[in-house]
Amino acid sequence: MHSSKKINQFNWPHIPQNLLKLYNNNSKKNKIYLKLRWRLCPFYKIINYIPKSGNILDIGCGFGILSNILALESSQRIVKGIDISESRIIEAKKTIRERKNIQFLIQDIKDIDYKIYDTIIMSDFLHHLDNVRQTNILKTIYDKLNKESRLIILDVNKTNSIKYYFANIVDFILNGKKSNFRSNLEWESVLKDIGFTIENVVDLSKGLPLSDFLIIAKK
Repeated sequence: MHSSKKINQFNWPHIPQNLLKLYNNNSKKNKIYLKLRWRLCPFYKIINYIPKSGNILDIGCGFGILSNILALESSQRIVKGIDISESRIIEAKKTIRERKNIQFLIQDIKDIDYKIYDTIIMSDFLHHLDNVRQTNILKTIYDKLNKESRLIILDVNKTNSIKYYFANIVDFILNGKKSNFRSNLEWESVLKDIGFTIENVVDLSKGLPLSDFLIIAKK
């Protein structure tokens, strides 16, 4: 686990002011979305598992919340957020300002050069895809990933719990379609079948309304 005094500024449920200020030029609707996402997703916990330096790729970055947190927390991180949603990337780009260690692009995952990244993150992304596409993406990443690099997946654990059912409702409200969640054990099995080694599985649901968990894997 990576930690520092600087990381501690994010170790509470409130949005850090330096992050909130980046979204001053976003619409009121997007600002509300930002606050809601912060309350529902353990961004302030995720960063403890991300290296303090290196090239980082945030796949399905949306409005760039996680990408921005990582870039703000350490100038030694070079962060790239990608998404196929043009409207979300347009809003994410407004947050860059004069910073040199972050960029946002509209890019399809099949066009990515995975070898240049030390850490690849997929946060609440895979459950928007069907099982076949999930597996195909992970196979592509595995084939092109450096052995020293890490794949980090944040998602909702499919369990028989109130938090899981609440996650289904919230995700449908935010995205307008049914999600394809899996349990953490299912994800471990899928990753191992592809060839990944599981380094860590972390339950991040404590203190949150959703059954979030984190998987860290390497080639």
